[in-house]
Amino acid sequence: MRRLVWDTSFRRAFKQRTRRQPLLQKRILDVLAALVENPFEPNLKTHKSKYVLNMLECERVIRLHITHLPEGVYLATSEDIQGLVAQGRTVAETVEIARDIARKLTQLPTTKPPNSYDPLF
Repeated sequence: MRRLVWDTSFRRAFKQRTRRQPLLQKRILDVLAALVENPFEPNLKTHKSKYVLNMLECERVIRLHITHLPEGVYLATSEDIQGLVAQGRTVAETVEIARDIARKLTQLPTTKPPNSYDPLF
């Protein structure tokens, strides 16, 4: 079963934009309910991603903090994955770089302490 997670900024924007328009609020909620039920519903005009994702890659969601620097580039960091820092010319490029770095950081082999007991040796 799918579920949507609404962060505080979405909730705030949703309330602000639909405060005086109850019909718009109902319409948005209907679209979100349809999205949960079937993301590829033709009425939603969504499409399948051109990237094939491994199921293991889809299991983890990380939060990115993206900042626009005075130099004209975007910087992404995350408190969820230690050491994740990505920089790009656009937000989309920065997110893509951060995704690649997160994959690499989470796939690093874990090292055991030197005095740990390993029954295979």
